[in-house]
Amino acid sequence: MTIKDKENFCIQAPLLDTRAAVKSVDSEKRTFDVIVSTGSRGLRGYWEPYFEELEISRKAVRMDRAKNKSVAFLKNHDASIENQIGVVEKMKIEEGQLIATIRMSKNEKHNDIFRDIQDGILRNISVGYRVYRYDELEEKQDDIRVLRATDWEPMEVSLVAIPFDGGAVVRSQEDCEKNKCEVFTTRRDVNLKEKEQMTIKEEQPEKVEDKIVTAPAIDQDKVRGEGIEAEQKRSAAILGSVEKAGLELVFARKLIEGKVSIEDAREQIIDELAKRGDKTEIQTPQKVEVVREEKVTLREGMTGAILHRGNPELFKVDENSKRFASMSLLDMARKYAGGYEASLELSKSEVVRRAFHSTSDFPNLLLDAANKSLQKEYTQKEQSFEPFVRRTSLSDFKLKNTIRLGDAPALELKNETGEIKKGTISEGKETYKLATYAKGVMISRETIINDDLDALVRVPGMFGRRAKEKEGDLVYAILTSNPTMSDGDTLFHANHGNLGTAGAIAETAVTEADAGMRLQTGLDGLLVHIEPLAFVVPVALKVVAEKFVSVNMLAATSATINPFAGKLKVIADPRLDAASSTVWYMVASKDQVDMIELGTLDGQGPMFNMEETFATGVKFEVAYDIGVGLIDHRGFYKNPYSG
Repeated sequence: MTIKDKENFCIQAPLLDTRAAVKSVDSEKRTFDVIVSTGSRGLRGYWEPYFEELEISRKAVRMDRAKNKSVAFLKNHDASIENQIGVVEKMKIEEGQLIATIRMSKNEKHNDIFRDIQDGILRNISVGYRVYRYDELEEKQDDIRVLRATDWEPMEVSLVAIPFDGGAVVRSQEDCEKNKCEVFTTRRDVNLKEKEQMTIKEEQPEKVEDKIVTAPAIDQDKVRGEGIEAEQKRSAAILGSVEKAGLELVFARKLIEGKVSIEDAREQIIDELAKRGDKTEIQTPQKVEVVREEKVTLREGMTGAILHRGNPELFKVDENSKRFASMSLLDMARKYAGGYEASLELSKSEVVRRAFHSTSDFPNLLLDAANKSLQKEYTQKEQSFEPFVRRTSLSDFKLKNTIRLGDAPALELKNETGEIKKGTISEGKETYKLATYAKGVMISRETIINDDLDALVRVPGMFGRRAKEKEGDLVYAILTSNPTMSDGDTLFHANHGNLGTAGAIAETAVTEADAGMRLQTGLDGLLVHIEPLAFVVPVALKVVAEKFVSVNMLAATSATINPFAGKLKVIADPRLDAASSTVWYMVASKDQVDMIELGTLDGQGPMFNMEETFATGVKFEVAYDIGVGLIDHRGFYKNPYSG
């Protein structure tokens, strides 16, 4: 076409895209056809809005990239290696349509995507292309000019939920030399007869001097961010209005997906209420409760799926969690970033940023998973000290006064007319208080993108075991450090009658220990008849102690009978080895006498708390508020044997 009075504009033409659809699928070859474009008209804009048409012809479409199989098949226009999921095998023009044959990668991680394409769930294709020349048509639509792309090139094909709305911005002279897109404007006085007589050869544009149009730069990120924010506000307003009216979420989704304005949505809500009558008013509380329940069910299901994938032996999957068992952490993040399909157009970093937003429930999902893993590991195994340590709940961090009760006063004979005499119960006092033991852990965007389940399941589980170990450290430190009590004497002291003569685990030394415990008296000087429960020994003496109490050793004579066989348990702990591998102890049961008290804040074990939420992650802090205090020396006996 010979174009008179041409205006040759130089603009930046970024990679644009247009909606396409899946045409057919070959499961064996993992290929499918898509209709790239029919050349239909669509509204776009750079410094001013315009309608764009793509000319579908062999002279207009540059096919070099397609012929060389250089047109990649991507996810969400993300031109990274990990997001290339296939390649365009060929392109062709057929009946005015540009059709592409796409071959999917055989990588197992893409199987779910190909399955969804087969099932028709993922069916939206967005084609990225570069325009090198526009011809402006004489006609206008809605008083907006129309540009026909007469020289353009497909660059990539992407699988998306919603295609990106491309645009162009004016560039400088230097930029134009790097990537020139020409816009030719036709003079309005060219008559129809002249146009009909023009040949293809004449369509080549004459050489003209470029006219550079300068326009203020457009901050595309800012524009896109403002658009996203406006859309979020619209969706939130519609959802809030629907919930207040007591209507179903499906009605809200219909309005949101239909791009209905807030004002029009409210009118439609009123119309819907009018159709249903007064019954809706009664249903309102129930609808709100259902929405809340759906959120809880979603979070619990995903939490269970995360835990099962991270440690299938420890965490079994239930029916609710099965729905999410194949989802990666990034897939779950998409659920909280505006819905799975709607977020497919977003980059991974943007998905994580939105999921970690302060109004999202996604950080709470991660917190639930971390805490359940921690608690599971924490409660898995009983502590060795449980038989002689009493657990309790403390309400604050103040100094705790433990009461060591004396025995009740002895009963006295009452004469027929005599008065019952009142007695008192003596008491001693030891003190201790809570302390906080904590450590921080960061769940970053890398954790989510890399699907690092160790960070959510294994690591919190390790913290659970560390909390358990901290309890043991504090308890056994009382035995090995021999602290001074409120009466001025150490725990194991001659004045307490619980420090024996050095001797190995044998009848003589054990008899002394047994007698020392049974002869203990209360604060009132009365016998309390404490019965030994177990040996508490370093690991080095475990076998010796077990042999001594074994019932499998038959005595040859009465002199070799072991009176303690089968009557004492053996508790071995490596923390005692660090202090001494030869010193051994005997303890009574906590049911007989309070010896050591382990208190936690409000009776809780270790817990993860959400310390801070960032756009790139969330920081958790595992904190354990625990205190261990000595209450009574009775019930303990130490033999300072040194080998």
